[in-house]
Amino acid sequence: MKKSSLLREIVVIVIVASLLGFGYNYFASPKKIPIIREEQVLVQADDASLFAPSSSASNSTAQQVTTQTTVQSAQQTTQPTQQTAQPTVGQTNGKKDSVRSDKTNIPAVKAQTPVTTQTPPTTTASTASTEKAKPASVSYAQVLRLLEDKDVLFIDARNDDEWNEGHIPGAIHIFPEDFQKHIPEIIGLPRDKRIVAYCSGGPECPLSHEICDQLANFGFKRLFIYFGGWTEWKKMKAEGK
Repeated sequence: MKKSSLLREIVVIVIVASLLGFGYNYFASPKKIPIIREEQVLVQADDASLFAPSSSASNSTAQQVTTQTTVQSAQQTTQPTQQTAQPTVGQTNGKKDSVRSDKTNIPAVKAQTPVTTQTPPTTTASTASTEKAKPASVSYAQVLRLLEDKDVLFIDARNDDEWNEGHIPGAIHIFPEDFQKHIPEIIGLPRDKRIVAYCSGGPECPLSHEICDQLANFGFKRLFIYFGGWTEWKKMKAEGK
């Protein structure tokens, strides 16, 4: 009797705890966890949009060209002009007239290099667009091309142990639960910067989705997920591809 009553109490406690958990998840939790996970199907990124440079890279090139043109123009138009009047000597009836020398001092024109100022990017999440960007998927071949572009940021979303075992060269490590700690290094980036998130690999890659979702909250628009992840990367490199 005692065992059966104890078992009955345990079952009741489990049922009550489960009901409380479900109730909190659906009515009070700020981040609800769905019972049935919806399959997230992403569009494959096309090369035209994937390999277009961000505004930061375009502005950097334009600024270099403008600076070179400005310096060359200043050197050509601001050379100092010096004029010195030649002394005139006149002779009348064998007598030398006094030598007159007029010196005209023309001040040198100093070149003024235009000063350009850059407006720092806004550092608040309020600049995020009302419509959150959805990530697109990238293939291994596209990842290889993106790694050649220094303007692309790769984020490894795995845990510390997996990161320490190996990761894609040039990637930074941000575990979704630690995202708040990395806001200072993320917030100043251009909102159209290309960011590729990856994890161990698989059809869902939930950690990469979490990273992209948090980045989208801050207004980042060009987000991508490498579903092959570290598993495919390591395999392809072992095969020499």
